[in-house]
Amino acid sequence: MAAATRFPFCALVMTVLGVQHGARADDQPTFADRPDEAVLDVERRLSVLLNPLAMSVGLYGGEVDFVLGRFAAVALEGAIYRRGNDLGQTLGVGLLVYPLGGALHQLYFEPRVAWARPLGLANLDWSADVVGLGATAGWQWTWDYGLSLRVGGGALYFLTGQTGVLARSLPAGAQIVLDGSVGWAF
Repeated sequence: MAAATRFPFCALVMTVLGVQHGARADDQPTFADRPDEAVLDVERRLSVLLNPLAMSVGLYGGEVDFVLGRFAAVALEGAIYRRGNDLGQTLGVGLLVYPLGGALHQLYFEPRVAWARPLGLANLDWSADVVGLGATAGWQWTWDYGLSLRVGGGALYFLTGQTGVLARSLPAGAQIVLDGSVGWAF
């Protein structure tokens, strides 16, 4: 074949081969091709979170949220804290309210109650314990694959009658609460 006829022949062969391997309308849809309703209607019933902001100031623990319905979830928290050289333990419970109707999503408000006590007390002396009342508010994102991020702030007021050495290891009065939780929703 002459050089003048080889180029059109090669171009024709390449065009035919390229057309047969092109994309087709009947290809299987990908993960990103699903409708928005499938993403927005994902029902999450449980969330497990850690708060790196709290860890940066000496509060080491986690939180588990149990969804009650579209507008609410119960939060259970537990942690070990450090105040100076003293260690303590704390448990808390809160009611996460989602006024925009997306549990584990969007705007939240959380009234909460916390209990704290110095770590290592052998007796069940309730006079060594303190109770805190307060609330936090902020915004929570939960992506459809489960990653959850919550950012907010608030305050807790701890009621205590302790004085002296024992009071040093307990939170007292108003305490700022920063919520920078990250975790996974199931």
